[in-house]
Amino acid sequence: RNSHFIREGKSLLVPIRGGSGANVASATSKPQYMSSNRSISRKALENYAKKGAPPKGYQRIDYTVKPNDTLGEIAEVYRTSARRLRAWNNLSYRRYIYPGQRLAIYVPESFDVPDQRVRAVELPDKECCEKLTHVVRRGENLYSISRRYDVTLGEVLAWNNKSRRSVIHPGERIHIWKKKQ
Repeated sequence: RNSHFIREGKSLLVPIRGGSGANVASATSKPQYMSSNRSISRKALENYAKKGAPPKGYQRIDYTVKPNDTLGEIAEVYRTSARRLRAWNNLSYRRYIYPGQRLAIYVPESFDVPDQRVRAVELPDKECCEKLTHVVRRGENLYSISRRYDVTLGEVLAWNNKSRRSVIHPGERIHIWKKKQ
């Protein structure tokens, strides 16, 4: 039993700026849709729900997490960032995602939602593309290398016969295909 847990009904003292004359009502942790007698106002609840609505010109997609998915890979497919995914789904940095979990993703209305999360990647034609060799440096990972060469993580994985869980080491050679200029 841990006496440091916050339990329902306990009072907390929260220091706020402005000294003792500050508005104490603004420091409450009670949700905005609840009244003082713990009943829920329908109008206030509707206003509270609008805060989670998609930004104007965006549509919401519900994505179901698959085994071995990562926020970074999901973000790459939907052309957003892992930081935004965390914010939209109220996930902290220490919180894991798990298979079967549903994530809300907001994309522009003109966005073509991918039918498959992972697309088959073929080796490019040698006439239009050149093969580069990248030597892994300390602190690099496959995602950072893919960003450096402006290719997708899926392409780097396919070109090098790696999986999402592959570990790379400094000095290792990674093959990248770039269009000839």
